[in-house]
Amino acid sequence: MGSYSYGVKISEKEELNMGASLGVLQNKIYFDRIHADDMTDPNLLNSVDNRTVLDGNIGLHYRNRNILVSAGITQMFENEINHENAADFRTLDFSLVRHYTATIQYDYQLNQDIKLVPMVLMRVAQGLSPQYDLSLFADYRDMLWLGASYRTGSGTNYSAGFTIDDKFVLSYSYEVPKKNIRELAR
Repeated sequence: MGSYSYGVKISEKEELNMGASLGVLQNKIYFDRIHADDMTDPNLLNSVDNRTVLDGNIGLHYRNRNILVSAGITQMFENEINHENAADFRTLDFSLVRHYTATIQYDYQLNQDIKLVPMVLMRVAQGLSPQYDLSLFADYRDMLWLGASYRTGSGTNYSAGFTIDDKFVLSYSYEVPKKNIRELAR
């Protein structure tokens, strides 16, 4: 992906940033490594197939003092990927689905060093129910943070991180799923 962003300072307290990415998505499937209950299923291919398509994303980010609102679209072109097995003329087709995200957050300054940042994130994709993340982060001097999130239908997430020299970020996140992963795989 190649990305470009542009920011405009609307006033002393407001700014608007826009960004776009354009690039290629490579999808490789190793059909010969698939483990299925019925390996004679005619929908299974028995080779390796590699496909590349064009993909793009756009986003908008608006800040007014302590309020941040953003929206974005990924997989904009909704390209179709067609995998083929030339030996027996079988195909596997799927399409990329456009995803929409929207975020709102508020930076609440507790004191000179610490701020609390509640945030709501919504994700929507065609054919799926909307998914929400409710998060709360505690931030110390824009250098160190701790956070907790709840994702509808998924579980909770805990994270911590810090910024080095305003250039590098090191963070760790741990997710606790609502259901046992083994149950979901069945």
